[in-house]
Amino acid sequence: MKNALEGVHAQGILEDAAALWKAKRKDHTVICTALFSVFVALVAGAIWTGGVYVEDILLFIKASNGAAPPSPAKPGDTLGQFSLVAVTLSRVLLISLPVGMILWILRAVLRVALLNLSLREDAAQRSVMIQTYVNLVSAGSAQDETDRGLILSAIFRPLPDDHNAEVAPPNLADLMKSKASK
Repeated sequence: MKNALEGVHAQGILEDAAALWKAKRKDHTVICTALFSVFVALVAGAIWTGGVYVEDILLFIKASNGAAPPSPAKPGDTLGQFSLVAVTLSRVLLISLPVGMILWILRAVLRVALLNLSLREDAAQRSVMIQTYVNLVSAGSAQDETDRGLILSAIFRPLPDDHNAEVAPPNLADLMKSKASK
């Protein structure tokens, strides 16, 4: 009887927390689904646009490759060399800048979607832990204060903060240090 009363008491205390985590799970599911839909729409839109304008894109590439850049008049002509570099860089930028922007937007959308997916799973875990804790208290299995402390600290732990951590690719110095240490 005492265990049942403690279980009802624990359930009453944690009922709001359980409802909050269930609502958070639902909210993160909606956001994650919407962002994955946006991601798929952006990828499909980019593929469709490339398919519709494939002839124009190929004509642009052919025209930019066919036009000869101005060559320096004399071997020491720095203005002619500068114009050669400027024309070459402008051709590269005209293609790579839009592609880079599209990829950056896709990366940002996917990153936020994956963050919401992770937060959804975290909310589901906390909801299950609350139900498990209430059942353990009702069954009399969580009598020890140490056990209760462990379970409650797991339920009310801080949110995982590794969502925004970006792993930088190794640079040349890192590679040389790793080779030297072996």
